[in-house]
Amino acid sequence: MDDWANVKNLRDFLEHFYEITLRISGTSYVTSNNFFDELSEIDILLRDAQLNSNVDFNVMTIKIKEKYDKYWGDIDKMNLLMFVACVLVPRQKLKYLEFALSEMFSSEKAFEMMQNLKEFLYELFDKYKPPLYSTCSQSSVPTHVSLGEPQQKMKRRTQALYKKRELENGGKDKTSEFDKYLAEANEDFVEDFDILVWWKVNNPRFPTLSKMARDVLAIPVSTVTSESAFSTEGHVLDQYKSSLTLKIAQALMCTQDWIQKSSSQEDIKKIEK
Repeated sequence: MDDWANVKNLRDFLEHFYEITLRISGTSYVTSNNFFDELSEIDILLRDAQLNSNVDFNVMTIKIKEKYDKYWGDIDKMNLLMFVACVLVPRQKLKYLEFALSEMFSSEKAFEMMQNLKEFLYELFDKYKPPLYSTCSQSSVPTHVSLGEPQQKMKRRTQALYKKRELENGGKDKTSEFDKYLAEANEDFVEDFDILVWWKVNNPRFPTLSKMARDVLAIPVSTVTSESAFSTEGHVLDQYKSSLTLKIAQALMCTQDWIQKSSSQEDIKKIEK
């Protein structure tokens, strides 16, 4: 009975790693937004497992924790983009990240990382902001009525009064697009939440952040995605098809991927025939 109990505990323990591996190794959905969440779950799982009364199970967990700390025990060695992806999840943002870091590391380390992350986030956001000047080519057709000198003086005076009023009220409007996103309430935790659809729908409200999310969320966390691409290339470009041009090879690989994703098994068999 003791052996069966140990097997059950081991099965429940390893099941978490199995499911997390499947989630972060996916190829048909984004994974960078989930990675830190899964990492924090592993940290909690290992800490809880160390409290197990079984000595053998305890020793095994301690060895796993040592291996975990080798890669994820030093917060300073973590890639900041992993935290950026977490912030771009409307169900988490900075509040959840701050909570998870304080649970995983010391309060001093968590506070220092949050300060560095905020500076990095605003620097990254500034790089994605569009330039103030218009990039459109000038048209020969006049788009506005030219003003005389008296009207120009009046407009400059009005603008000066407006700037003065803004300074008296505490300066310019500091509520940027990024600040508005962080200030909003987090989305509810639902099972079928699609982060890409959310950013697509909210693109008119957060145009700059949407561009940022598009680039950050496109980064695959696992190397399985790139490895599977190389293995697919090996099936397409065998020794008899090595004379195919790059354009034809890309077309074959894309067509194969589209058919597999959008067709049923019966349709695939018909196409293959």
